[in-house]
Amino acid sequence: MSAQRRHLHSEGIKHLQEGRYLEAQKVLEKALTEFGSHVAVRSDLVFTAYLQGDFGAFRIFTNSLEHEFQNVCSKLSPKSRRLTHISLAKFCEELGRVHEALEHLAEAERNTSPGDSDFFLIAAQKLRLLASYGREDELAPAYRDCLQASERDPQSLIECGHALLLAEARLLGWNAACARLDWLRQRNDLQAADIRLCGFDLLEIALERRDTPARNLTLDFLGRIEVADPYEKELLQLARGCPGKSEVELLEWSRTLPIMAQLRLLALECRREGGSQEAARARLVLLLESLDYRSRAFLTRKWQASLSAGHTTQKEMVVDESARSISCHGNFLHFGARAKPWELLRLFAQAEKVSPEDALGMLHRRDSEFERESLRIALLRLNKKLAPLVGLPWVLRYGKQQIEINPKCKILIRSKSP
Repeated sequence: MSAQRRHLHSEGIKHLQEGRYLEAQKVLEKALTEFGSHVAVRSDLVFTAYLQGDFGAFRIFTNSLEHEFQNVCSKLSPKSRRLTHISLAKFCEELGRVHEALEHLAEAERNTSPGDSDFFLIAAQKLRLLASYGREDELAPAYRDCLQASERDPQSLIECGHALLLAEARLLGWNAACARLDWLRQRNDLQAADIRLCGFDLLEIALERRDTPARNLTLDFLGRIEVADPYEKELLQLARGCPGKSEVELLEWSRTLPIMAQLRLLALECRREGGSQEAARARLVLLLESLDYRSRAFLTRKWQASLSAGHTTQKEMVVDESARSISCHGNFLHFGARAKPWELLRLFAQAEKVSPEDALGMLHRRDSEFERESLRIALLRLNKKLAPLVGLPWVLRYGKQQIEINPKCKILIRSKSP
């Protein structure tokens, strides 16, 4: 069975390499169904879904790979474990699970040494992640490792060169990035797809920084290339100053792009002159809230400027307890009959900041560790509902010394009808 599975796996890889993604998917699924599961086959199956733009299947196949890997990890060779961790890091990143992606790379590092062939692939992916998602203060060791890549392994050298390009563009500026890009372009073994990827990464950085000269130079570099990738098409439109995106166009991103690509484009649209800032910010906040709290913290820090851009007036939340609803500039949040957020909302309609002890007193609850934890959880749950309503990363925040409402928000209590 192993030999037959390997045969079908090789056939599936051939289809992948030749761009026949649906055929590859069918062959790989047949290998799993008829000859048993294997992490390498499942990893390539995830790629087929991604390359077809089927992100529902992409998520399902990734979950299946994670489950299989958890069951067989201890039985795999060190190299198989490393390769699966590297693949899962890529998949988790596309799903917005940045923290898990970094954890997979850390596990891969623990299973390798500088002499292993995968060492520089891991270092490059780690450097790119740290540089791209707000962890610039932690990338020095990965940057050093990538600088040591050797000509003896051209593919690793190119991977490291790409990661170094991103890090230097963000930390050292446009001139340093151009020097690295010129070095990459002079290589005979660099494929057209690689150089295009470098160009679009630089374009995204220029847009993030609102660096008009760098944006224009990158657009000139990319020229009039034919782009099939949906993310690259959208990035080019934003860079060329397309009109603000309609709600329908923003919704279309959720159908054609993975979560991380949506997040990146929404963050750019939030700050773009002439962009649909309010609509993009509301979607950005909602998507961030769907992530695990550690990934959400990374990305909120990275996109703080996008999340706060354009807020010149307070967000007024009108609370109508009789209708069990809260409205904010035409958006509504409705609560079930069993929900009890009203006392908390009345409290913060009166005070901008209050200590946990005073808050419990105003709520007629005794001060204890149990009650403080209960209050913290209630505020956390309420905040998860309010943040997407107003389009801000947080509305209510619990701290050991004080609880506060975002100064950009205001709660108004609608008087009950007589």
